[in-house]
Amino acid sequence: MESVKEKEGRAKISWESGSMTMDIPSRKSIFFIIFIGVWLVMWGFGAAAAISTILQGRGSGPNAFMIFWLTGWTFGGIYALLLWLWNIFGNEIVTVNSLYLKISTGIGKLRYNRQYDMNQVKKLRVVSMPIRTWNQEDFMPFRSGRISFDYGMRTYRFATGIDEAEAAYIIDLFKSRGLIRE
Repeated sequence: MESVKEKEGRAKISWESGSMTMDIPSRKSIFFIIFIGVWLVMWGFGAAAAISTILQGRGSGPNAFMIFWLTGWTFGGIYALLLWLWNIFGNEIVTVNSLYLKISTGIGKLRYNRQYDMNQVKKLRVVSMPIRTWNQEDFMPFRSGRISFDYGMRTYRFATGIDEAEAAYIIDLFKSRGLIRE
């Protein structure tokens, strides 16, 4: 019987001037990428048909329902496109030092940045998630993650693309470098 080889973590960790930086790529799902890619093509045909109907002015002028429908259709398509791009190109960049915890989530230069005062970051811990074949939280940035912490009266999460074992390893790194004061 062949033994299972130990896997390396997904986060690329570097140290510079007392700061730890992790680059965590989004978790890829070929099924999700193909499904949403096909859906976006079909979405484009639906949008083109709706725009054509509005521009041709069938009936007594622009159809109010069609304009309303196209607005919702457009927002849904933009959301699906962003999720698709996230799954292909997205990443989280987490920077931790004695002063702050900074989480930058995005695709290329399109990023959402949050910064937290390390004096207020409490109870950094691993989040256990149920095992499912289709775990939506692995594909949705900003809403999930394997590491959580309390900040004031709220709980925040990050590190969407890693497993629990890697999350525990990262928290141990924070502790060994003195970045957590608990």
